[in-house]
Amino acid sequence: MNSINSDYERLGFFSLNGGQSPEQEVFSINKNGNLGIGTPLPASKLHIAGDEFITLGSYDSSNGLKGIHFAGFRDVVPNYFGASIEAVPEWLCCGYPGAGYPGIKNIALNFNVHLNPEVADSKMTAMSIRPNGNVGIGTITPEEKFTVNGKIKANEIRVNGSGAPDYVFEDSYKVATLAELESYIKANKHLPEVPSAKEFERDGIAVGEMNKLLLKKIEELTLYIIEERKQNLTRDRLLLDQKTKITELEQILKAQKK
Repeated sequence: MNSINSDYERLGFFSLNGGQSPEQEVFSINKNGNLGIGTPLPASKLHIAGDEFITLGSYDSSNGLKGIHFAGFRDVVPNYFGASIEAVPEWLCCGYPGAGYPGIKNIALNFNVHLNPEVADSKMTAMSIRPNGNVGIGTITPEEKFTVNGKIKANEIRVNGSGAPDYVFEDSYKVATLAELESYIKANKHLPEVPSAKEFERDGIAVGEMNKLLLKKIEELTLYIIEERKQNLTRDRLLLDQKTKITELEQILKAQKK
């Protein structure tokens, strides 16, 4: 047996718990219009107490678009769209509806905001979470776990990585000669191992891998500088030896003239 009770402050709906006393209050509406489920004292328009879920839709193939709309306002435009969170069903397999049976329907979540203030229902999907877990900002078709169609500003971005190219400084590592490097650059118009301009445009840049590659090139450049310094020191010693010998010859010539 169920019952309804009112004390002028709120309206309570009760269940007799399978015909047994005491009655259990299922939900209540207070004088402010607040609706409480599982609580007799709702603190907001909808107050759900307890560790529970809210389910929208049915577990069948007719499960369609659903969500939460937040109304906006503009005095000259009625039904002005504000923002929304929408659950977007997607068929994931099996050729439905052509195959004749439902297959699998999964859910994407779109977070929408208002774009054009001159249009009542100008909806833009600011963020989308796809059924495969990919998240898109400014796109509803993210190709990676996190895809942004636009600029990113951050205080710091840390990329996990391994395989730093310190092996360049091992004795067994052989860096190309400058002549070999010059020949490669003339033929290819870019450094060895570094993607070409066309590859950059086509594939983009993997930040972690590119940073390791640039570090490798800096370390190779350091080896070139160290080798160049050794060669310069050798030349300096040869020049000093030559200067010493010239000075000695000059002194011998002066002695002979006397």
